[in-house]
Order: sequence, then structure tokens, then C-alpha cells
Amino acid sequence: MRIVSLFVLFISIIIGVYFSPIPERIGLYRLCARMFPASIGMTPLRMHSPMLTPWGYTFEEYYGRDCKSIQGQNALVTGANSGIGYQIATALAKCGVSLTLACMNPELCERAANEMKMSTKMIESEARSRYSNGNDRNESGSSGTVIGDTVGTITINTMTVDLSSLTSVQEFSEAYLVKNGGIPLDMLFLNAGRAAIYGEQIPVGQKPNLALSEDGIEIIFATNYVGHHLIWKYLEPLVKKSEMGRVILTASASSFITFPHKVATSLEELHSTADAIPQSDFKYYGQSKLAQILWAKKVTRLLESDVEGHSDGGGDSTSTVLTASNSVYVNAAINPGVVNSAIWDVANFPSFVYLLLNPIRKRIMWTSKEGALTLLYLGAATEQLREMEVKGKYFHAQTQEVVNPFALDEKLQDDLW
Repeated sequence: MRIVSLFVLFISIIIGVYFSPIPERIGLYRLCARMFPASIGMTPLRMHSPMLTPWGYTFEEYYGRDCKSIQGQNALVTGANSGIGYQIATALAKCGVSLTLACMNPELCERAANEMKMSTKMIESEARSRYSNGNDRNESGSSGTVIGDTVGTITINTMTVDLSSLTSVQEFSEAYLVKNGGIPLDMLFLNAGRAAIYGEQIPVGQKPNLALSEDGIEIIFATNYVGHHLIWKYLEPLVKKSEMGRVILTASASSFITFPHKVATSLEELHSTADAIPQSDFKYYGQSKLAQILWAKKVTRLLESDVEGHSDGGGDSTSTVLTASNSVYVNAAINPGVVNSAIWDVANFPSFVYLLLNPIRKRIMWTSKEGALTLLYLGAATEQLREMEVKGKYFHAQTQEVVNPFALDEKLQDDLW
């Protein structure tokens, strides 16, 4: 009994130290970052104080500096009814961005849209009140410009799409093109995702250990990568019509955890792991997220080749092609860190994992709002993106660039494409 008590005491001390600023102060997290790049910015515990680990971007900068610059622009956000997608869309709505929310569930999508409309009305009302009282503190609690005067009448449309279904994505994209009427698409947030699949979620009759989409594609890969790729193929012309198009993918540090082949480039290879590795293994999720980073780099290369291929030409049409390609920032697959979002509730972990995780989720994870900040940076901080030529990069919270060596393989980028 005494041994058990000592063990519990020891574990309590370790947990207490971990939750304290001590590891940051002695440089432990910086050492971990050098040894394990995937760990950078993963939890707020690694960024206790701006004096120790400065945030690369803050809500003060978003609402106080960049908000007005995106007013009146157009954005599409997939997976916008919950989690990070919801927070992205809400923050954009508060800045007067016209939105299309793309969700799998139409009822939840409509509910999210209504909440966003109410939120923008409340922000406008609060801002006017602050102005009248001579107080211009912004949402982050720091001095800055209030956004109330930037929120006018905005449009929030909802559309339904199942990203695992090529037919659904095709119908969604074609309907969006009609509904949009040729208006430039300034920001495309490819955010929706599916995590691990457990045995009870695999339809009867499908290959053991492997849930497939209706098109016969491993469903995690189909949702996280293939569906978003097809959306891009349809909407690329609208993004190029923007003065500065931004495409932002929500990737993950799980991209460091994948199969020996890194990313499958054929259906045979994609399904070859099913007999030995169940779909509950996070390597399937990691593979799809690495594919997103490879995709961001490949599209960036393609856009650059468009510019180089027309650089010696002349005439108005050549200039148009060059300008359109050069002004698109397919910038970067981003890892928002470990975020306390709805994805944990549907991940179907064993019950004992939830028993341990749920009590401390708020303490060790970023909020969904904080998790959205790096993505908002790549959508809204247009001057910084332009000045620093931020293209084809991969970030962790909060706007810390990380290099995943797997994603640097240009042959793999080409084969995947």
C-alpha cells in the first residue's frame, strides 16, 4: 500500500511540474522542438508566456490590423458547422466576409450560420457601445481597433457536401459555381476531416479492417485529401480571379506518423495495409494529412511554373495568366495543435482513454478558437504573406513554421498529384 501511495505521489508531482511553466523556463520544450519537430506548438503548455515563446500571430493583430483588409471578400469553409471550421467562419463573419459554409449535415450547417449571424450583430452592438464610452479594446483583451464598424450586411450561405463522395463533391462544386456567379473566391479553407475508423463503423460486406467510400477509396483518404482536391480542380479559376487568392488546408502533426510508403499513390497501395493494420491506427489519418502538405507544395510549384512558362511571352492574355498564378497563395497546410474540438468526441477511442482525457482536455489543449488562429493568419494577414512570400509552407500553432521532411519529396508530390 505504501508503494502505491508513493507511486501516486510521484505521478502527481510529475503532472504538476508538467502543467507548470518550469519546463518552458529550463528550455525543455525548446529541446523537444529541436529533437521532435512534430511537437512544436502542440499544446498551450508549451507557450505559457509570450515572453518565453512569442505567438507569431495574435487576435489583436487579426481584429485590430487585418480585419478591415478582408472586409467584403468571399470565403468558403468546409466543415464549418463545428470545431475549428466554425471558429474560422465566425471570425471571418465578424470582419464582414461573405461566407459559404460547406457541411455534411444541412441542419447543423444552418444552425451554425444562424449563430454566426447573431454573433456579428452582437459584436457590432458591443463595438458601438464601446465607441460611445471611449473604450476600444478588442476581442483579445488588448488595446486595438474595434471591428464593429467593419461589420455590415454580410451573406452567409450554407451548402451540403459529403467529401468522401466524388459525386457529392462534383454536385456541390457545380452548384457553387452557379450560385457564385463568377465572383472571385478570395479564401478557400479546406478544413473538414475524418479521423480514425473503428471496426464497428465499417459497413458489412466491405473488406475487413477497411471502410471504403462509395467510390471504393479508403474513406479517410477520400475525405481528407481526394474530396478537397476535386473541389480545388473546380474552383481554381475563381481563386485565380481574386487579387490575392488564399487556399488553406487544415493538416496535422499526425503527418509525421505514416506508413513506410509515406503516402499511397495508387488504390492498390492505398488498400495494401488493410490486412495488417486496422483503420483505427492513426497512420491512416497521418497519411491523409501528409498528402495535404504534399498537395500544398505541389500546387505551389504548378502555380510558379505557370508564371515561369509565360514570363517570356507578351500581350494581355499572357499578363493575365501570369498575374493570376502569381497572386495565389496555396499556403500551407497547417497544424492547429491539439485542439479541444468535436473530433475527439467522435474519434471512438476506448472508454478508458476518455476517462483519462476528458477531465484535462481544457487544460492541455488549445481551444477551437485558438486552434483557428494560425489558419486565420494565412487567410487574413495578406500584407505579411505578400512581403514574406509565404507559399507552400506548413505551420504549427501559433504560426510557427515546421518542416516535415516527408513532404519535401518532389517525386512523391508529383506521383500523388
